[in-house]
Amino acid sequence: MKSRTKSVLIAVVSLLLCEVVFCQGFRHASTKVSAANNASQTSPALAALVERVRLAQLAARTLPNYELVREYRIAGEAHNSVQANVTAALDFSPAKNTYTIEKHDGSPRGTDVVRRILDHEVESSGAKSKTDSSVALTTANYDFSYGGETSLDGKPCFLLGLIPKRKDKELIAGQAWIDKSTFEVRRIEGDLAKSPSMWIKKVHVAIAFGDVGGNWLQTSLNAKADVRFIGTQTLTSNLVDFQTPEEVAQKSFGTAHAPGSSAFRQRQ
Repeated sequence: MKSRTKSVLIAVVSLLLCEVVFCQGFRHASTKVSAANNASQTSPALAALVERVRLAQLAARTLPNYELVREYRIAGEAHNSVQANVTAALDFSPAKNTYTIEKHDGSPRGTDVVRRILDHEVESSGAKSKTDSSVALTTANYDFSYGGETSLDGKPCFLLGLIPKRKDKELIAGQAWIDKSTFEVRRIEGDLAKSPSMWIKKVHVAIAFGDVGGNWLQTSLNAKADVRFIGTQTLTSNLVDFQTPEEVAQKSFGTAHAPGSSAFRQRQ
């Protein structure tokens, strides 16, 4: 039983890789890249499309001060698998990044896993931006294929096939949905190019992005790990609230921001 518990924790903790890789990437609405020329093309040149995506990633910026609230859920198919629901508030500022567990229920082990995810995120958030690193959607990391035009949540998109150029647990073999009007990434889905643990056969991830309060950021994550001898373990996270730098400043002077205010405007 002890070894089984260890394997479950390894499986779920490894999923934080997916969370951390894509949790950054805020972009103010005024930095949108114009798509007027390419949007009219039914089959845009693949190289030109990939370059537009690269420029959109470079336009991303990290806000100096913001707060958000996420809900996490860990679940498994096996009888003895980790089960937990956690709500956490994250506070990012130039001085220090912190988080608070606002609510939790279920397995204490599951809550501990979410704490590890949050520890990793607040510690790594001050590091170099992922938009120009070894995990970005660029030709240095991927070979691309053009999958045509499609729609996602009612928004016209280009579909890009992602073929990692190396076995890396932070790269994804799958597809990316690219917004036709801004060339922002709306969704990425596929399998990690390399398993993060010998206990795990594969990890499938689906990550959604959207405009929240004029900023482009991750809105949800679903990661499923196929764990040897255990079965499927799933980690999901969803953004439920977001505060702008202005609201954070107002709160510091005693003006609290109520959850669900106009700052949290997700336009999928």
